[in-house]
Amino acid sequence: MKKIYQNYNSVFEDYFNGRKVIIKRFKEKFCWENETRAYNLLKNYDFPLPELLESTYLENKYSYLDSPTFSKVLKKEKISFEGIFELLKKFQEIDGGPFLNFFSRNNRILKKSSDLYYKKVIDIKSLEKIEKLCDSYYLKFKSFCHGDLRLENIFGNGKKIDGLIDFEFSGIDDPNKDLAYLWISAVRIDKEVNHYLKREFKNLNYFDYISFIYWLTYFHLMILDNPLNKDKKSWVYNLERIIKDVKS
Repeated sequence: MKKIYQNYNSVFEDYFNGRKVIIKRFKEKFCWENETRAYNLLKNYDFPLPELLESTYLENKYSYLDSPTFSKVLKKEKISFEGIFELLKKFQEIDGGPFLNFFSRNNRILKKSSDLYYKKVIDIKSLEKIEKLCDSYYLKFKSFCHGDLRLENIFGNGKKIDGLIDFEFSGIDDPNKDLAYLWISAVRIDKEVNHYLKREFKNLNYFDYISFIYWLTYFHLMILDNPLNKDKKSWVYNLERIIKDVKS
């Protein structure tokens, strides 16, 4: 069993009735409730979901059958993003009524950059520019969002999607947030998909480059803020490149 970090939601492998499974353990009851709510809702929209073996808040956990993820496949071979883009389009059809509305600027990037560490390595004035630009674009679109759409959370063989997991942060939000997290998780593994993804993003009717840049910046700062991250130098380098694009 992999180590569980007490102060974070965690995913680890175990066995359930003799079958290898993926178990999610939640720190907060809200996260478990949102995961349950999303799982039940998405079944009504015929979304691919992994087989749910057990769900109980008494033990704060969800159990899924173990399966390859798109991130593991991409480390060895090319994957198809077509199924992922179809899911992104289906997200727009979902009535997110029972979900929280995260569509606000409560998580401003300047709050994330208040740490002295960032002030030493990041151009704060550029972050201010990104935030000011985004304020004028942000209210264009809102819809149901996965909230953590990394390749690690997509089960499948790299072509066919068997299921999505990790819905604790799902809710009504800017769909460009999902695009940013998808881009980060893919490009970190295979830089060659960079231009392909950006080209495909433009075919989505809600794609907005400024908002996309905002969420790229936000997620980079969030990852840098994670004490479990042992690779801060490369994340700072990536963030500096994003900021440079905005400057130009």
